[in-house]
Amino acid sequence: MYASGVGRDRLLKSFHSGRLSDFASFVGEPGGTCLSVGCGTGVFETEYISDSFDTIYAVEPKRNRIEAVDGESVVPIQAASPPVPFEHESFDCIVAAGVVEHIQDERGFIEAAYDSLNPTGEIYLTIPIEVGVGGFLRHLGRCYVDPTNEAIPDGKRRYFDYTTDELRKRVPREKHARRHRYYNYTYLLDDVRERFGDVEVRGWPFAPTRLPNLIYFVSAKKA
Repeated sequence: MYASGVGRDRLLKSFHSGRLSDFASFVGEPGGTCLSVGCGTGVFETEYISDSFDTIYAVEPKRNRIEAVDGESVVPIQAASPPVPFEHESFDCIVAAGVVEHIQDERGFIEAAYDSLNPTGEIYLTIPIEVGVGGFLRHLGRCYVDPTNEAIPDGKRRYFDYTTDELRKRVPREKHARRHRYYNYTYLLDDVRERFGDVEVRGWPFAPTRLPNLIYFVSAKKA
């Protein structure tokens, strides 16, 4: 049991470090002032993108996490988003790594981000694929690492516990995010495309393809 737990921890650590590293490369080096939403303890900001910006304002709603943020160019701020607690057109870049699926008002977040970016600013997001092929693979993985979890069906049902609507990406918007176990990324992509221009979507970890993937990296320009 212990060896299995250690192996799982190593796998998860490798998964998260690889995701953050590749996402940082996706962001590139835009420079200027960055807003990072939902920074947690600031690992992504301090270890992966601190050299890419003059200043990073790292926003996190949980006090115990924001107090752990430590970096010379990183300014930690305890606040929830939306709304974004800054003035109109304050940032050159906004990043949100592993965050949007936890925000209740996604559309409000996209509007607030758009308003907070300067006229040539860009936003970068990671979006989990929790329905369709990607969601199915994540579901299998979750069952594999913790088959005794009572929230997961027993036996063969754990491999097929998807409704037709879920597989077709038709989960109602009001039931996604924290109120539904499958996250429907299509709603957020629609919001981004409706508000921003020049939207790029890249699959991860298989960048050249759209599916099968676990995550989408998304970038969008305000201008």
